[in-house]
Amino acid sequence: MADTMEKELEAGVAHPPQAYHPRPHDDAARDSATTTPVDAASIDSRLAVDVENALPSSNSSVTTLAPLDWNTSPLNPHNWPLSKRIHHTIVPAIYAFTISFSSSVYTPGIPALQRQFHLSTTVALLGLSLYTLGLAFGPIIAAPLSETYGRRIVYLVSMPVFAVFVVGGAVSKDWGGVLAFRVLAGVFGSPVLAVGAGTAADLWAVRERGVATSLFLLAPFVGPSLGPVIGGFAAERGWRWTHYTILFFAGFSFLLAIPTSETYKKIILLRHGEGTDAAPAPPRPTTAASFFSRARVFLTATLSRPLHMLFTEPIVFFFSLYVAFAFGVLFAFFAAFPLVFERVYGFDGAQVGLTFISIGVGCVLSVVTTIVADAKVYQKM
Repeated sequence: MADTMEKELEAGVAHPPQAYHPRPHDDAARDSATTTPVDAASIDSRLAVDVENALPSSNSSVTTLAPLDWNTSPLNPHNWPLSKRIHHTIVPAIYAFTISFSSSVYTPGIPALQRQFHLSTTVALLGLSLYTLGLAFGPIIAAPLSETYGRRIVYLVSMPVFAVFVVGGAVSKDWGGVLAFRVLAGVFGSPVLAVGAGTAADLWAVRERGVATSLFLLAPFVGPSLGPVIGGFAAERGWRWTHYTILFFAGFSFLLAIPTSETYKKIILLRHGEGTDAAPAPPRPTTAASFFSRARVFLTATLSRPLHMLFTEPIVFFFSLYVAFAFGVLFAFFAAFPLVFERVYGFDGAQVGLTFISIGVGCVLSVVTTIVADAKVYQKM
């Protein structure tokens, strides 16, 4: 018996333990166990079944890590509760309202600026023109940054810096300081005008995005129309109060943005350690060389890409041209209305501000028209 077992073990044949433990009182069984040839194929098949049974199955308590399904993940902003998505949509809208409101609230204080700094009407309007010019440069930098570092950081950084420059303009003792702070406030306040639309796309599915985006875009058009209304009464206490009024809206906007979460998919996945097809954010610089290397990449790739698209993609160019024309007409009203209603009709500053309510009513009606067209025409198509 022992010799047989040693020979079979040397031959590499694995036997179940019970094959070598016949009942001692059963001589026939013992003789059979020592004389019956071993069927290696049957033993191998039984071992395969035992190994398969030993491995964890789909019903086993042993769990494996599965790849993240973004469509059903709670990290996906599309799956957030409705109240949370509405809150995250209101924040960029309030930001956009504050920034655009700051452009036109300045105009009722122009007569006081003229008297204090001895300015002509054309020169006094530079405060409006340069602020609007600053609005054009901010999104060029902020939009690419939001694709690298996320939307939330843009909101949390831009508004405090904007408020600092607003205060600087309010306390300036000379005309040059007022202009410098106005243009810087425009540059650092404008990022939300580009990032807000991206936030709406992060939060809402395609079928819902038309309504959400329309309501967001209402803010930067209603803001300028209400600026002269509020500024007309604020300017009665002096032109500096047209700047201080901005701070109330800026503070409210910033407090509303503090509890928000990140909405950009790539940044969410990177922060939670999940895989993503998008290119990861570049590593943080640790040396001066790496800092300049990242700056070069930002200037040559991240910053140049939207400019390249502007001049090489016809739909981007013509849509941007249309938006520029619409804003140009809107901001021309802020210079024209005071001249017409003060010099021709004898309105005071507060009364001139009330004339801008008509623009706000028109903006609201345009959004209603857009929502109806989306529901009745585009969704069916």
